[in-house]
Amino acid sequence: MITEIRQFGLFRVDVFGVVLNLPHEEVAKYCLEVIDKAEGYTSFFDPAFNKDFKDNIPYKEEFEKDLCSAADDFVAKTGRKPFAAGGGHKLNYWCSVYQEHDQHGSHIHPMSLISGTYYPQTAQDSAALTLEAPWISRLMHDTLDVKLAVHEYLPKSGECLMWPAWLDHRIGRQGKTDTPRIAISFNVDYNSAHPSEY
Repeated sequence: MITEIRQFGLFRVDVFGVVLNLPHEEVAKYCLEVIDKAEGYTSFFDPAFNKDFKDNIPYKEEFEKDLCSAADDFVAKTGRKPFAAGGGHKLNYWCSVYQEHDQHGSHIHPMSLISGTYYPQTAQDSAALTLEAPWISRLMHDTLDVKLAVHEYLPKSGECLMWPAWLDHRIGRQGKTDTPRIAISFNVDYNSAHPSEY
């Protein structure tokens, strides 16, 4: 005979959404100009090219300050160690412009605490960001509906999402669109964890 049944959830994953107060159209225009000179859809793979992108991004100081401030909120509200005052953040970011057929397979961001993306430009037909449950590859004989293992998020222009860097995520194939999907992805870590550039 059962005398008591208890149910409790464990191991939540926090994803933060913020809206940045930036001139998104101006940032989007800059990203399109930059990627037009790139080999491929992203500035990520060429460190010198990406450094130039970061050095000249409009409202650079405000953008970086906002990301670090949001990261401060993230660690505070999720019980993680706070960043050291006055330069405790290690911030890196890059630009990707998704045209028709572009996509990005499932991945995590190693050597980081927080990952995320700011969207200066999206449209209704932009590809979704898919976040994957950490247990998706370990279902064994579990009969859970696979839909519970993924969450598709359709970002809006001006939004910024951040999540733990160990969370698998991907971007599906971009369909035909007149409005490229522009993403500035980033990593934030403790500066003390990176005594030299990586």
